[in-house]
Amino acid sequence: MMLSIPFSSSVIGSSEGQSAVVCCDDAHDVELYLIGGSTGELTPFSQLLTDEANNAVIANSITSQETVGVWSFGRVWPGSIPESTWNLVIHYRVSDAGGAQINATASVKIGSQVFSDSTNLDSSILAQGEGTIEFAIPIDEMSVSASSEIELELSARSVVFSVPGGDAKLEFLWGSDEFDSGMSANIPLMELSIDEPIIEGGDIYLSAVIDSPFGLDALAYSDSLEMFVDGLKVDGDPIETKRGDSIIVTWTWTDAASGTTSIQVSVRLNLQPDGPLIQGSTQFTIQVTDTGGGTGTFYPEDEPLRTSGSGSPLAIEQLIDLSSDDGQLKMAKTTILEIDGEMAFWMRWGMDHIGDTDLSQNSVLFSWDKGGVTDENRESKNIENVEKEQFERQMKTRYRMYMSDINGMQLQSNELIGDSAEFDTISISVDLMGETRVVNHPLSITFSTLQTLQSGQQLELLRSFTNTQTTPIWQDYSISVEAKSSVLTSFGNSEMLESDYLSFSHSRYPWGEV
Repeated sequence: MMLSIPFSSSVIGSSEGQSAVVCCDDAHDVELYLIGGSTGELTPFSQLLTDEANNAVIANSITSQETVGVWSFGRVWPGSIPESTWNLVIHYRVSDAGGAQINATASVKIGSQVFSDSTNLDSSILAQGEGTIEFAIPIDEMSVSASSEIELELSARSVVFSVPGGDAKLEFLWGSDEFDSGMSANIPLMELSIDEPIIEGGDIYLSAVIDSPFGLDALAYSDSLEMFVDGLKVDGDPIETKRGDSIIVTWTWTDAASGTTSIQVSVRLNLQPDGPLIQGSTQFTIQVTDTGGGTGTFYPEDEPLRTSGSGSPLAIEQLIDLSSDDGQLKMAKTTILEIDGEMAFWMRWGMDHIGDTDLSQNSVLFSWDKGGVTDENRESKNIENVEKEQFERQMKTRYRMYMSDINGMQLQSNELIGDSAEFDTISISVDLMGETRVVNHPLSITFSTLQTLQSGQQLELLRSFTNTQTTPIWQDYSISVEAKSSVLTSFGNSEMLESDYLSFSHSRYPWGEV
């Protein structure tokens, strides 16, 4: 359903505009997948299915009720649930028996109300091998609030095996790509709003606001999210931020004509590959007096999100030199991280906010020393030399948190850079790659370290260096490591311990090793 809400504004660059709610009081058909253990979750995101299935096993015939599993959706978005039938399909496997007969019940609890369906004569007979059991659960029309929860429980009252062997068992399977057990439901999912446009020169910033129970997952795992002006898609990479629990996604539209114009702005969010499509639109009147200027990229007041779910590209190059200095072994290591995508924008925004006292305490930039950075430098949408140099100075002591913290780069700094306590010296430099503005543009950061080694000391030059990420920070990465020794030094026996993705070579020459 497309909603059109009349809304008029004359926008001259203010960020204090109103929002127009464009969707959705209506419920949507959605597939909820079973994930986690026997006390698990219901999720609309198939990306959270894993390679390995979860299971519950009934190994003997039973004659009393036994709970197979309970899965919760958590709080729902407030609204109305229509009278409908929710269909649960769960995978099973019967092994070491000719088959099984089951008396099972699937119950859905919404708030304080419970609805259920049980196996009948046809669905109670389970053939040997793998198959599915289906339940059709009738749901009454009802209203739900933000405190309401949805809970699915599957229980078996009796299981009898036919021609059982010594290891006869019935397994219920869920949570994997192969065994994607799930329940179709019809529920309200979220609210979509469109913020009043912000105008900067010829750039029109259009923001969609997502309010849902899913948090960042709504952005990270949705099949698509698109903005349209007068029916034409707005291209380019949007900027993502948070406003309380809301996710804000802002596009830059550059096709506005000079003067006063009425535009229809639409947002479409496809939660799953096969739907539901959640969409709405509203009308704005904008006044453009200058079609020049602007950076082409929205500059948010709040710290931008590091990822929308797809992740950013990362290229790593390490150059290692082993030498002898006055009888001591010295290892000089240069590590260059070239960063693009959303992470590059996040880093640029952060450099332009060094010393910002309004940053969240959860930010890795919170309480950084401003040094010589003035209020005129800060939030100028441009990275001045004084900001870049202060960032480089602060990183000497703060790189571990900046890189490894859950709110930072989510890279293991001790694996990539090393332990600062072992360094003789460390220096850090940033290359903005010809672009000082806070826009979508790559950058690189170089760590140069020197440390003293003991003869015969075992070194692990490279190990796994990425932290576990529920929402991908890094899309992919490439890495190149080149280590050289001098005439008077040697790496000794060097080998690749384990890797399915890296190639390795070790060559000795009269002048050293590579």
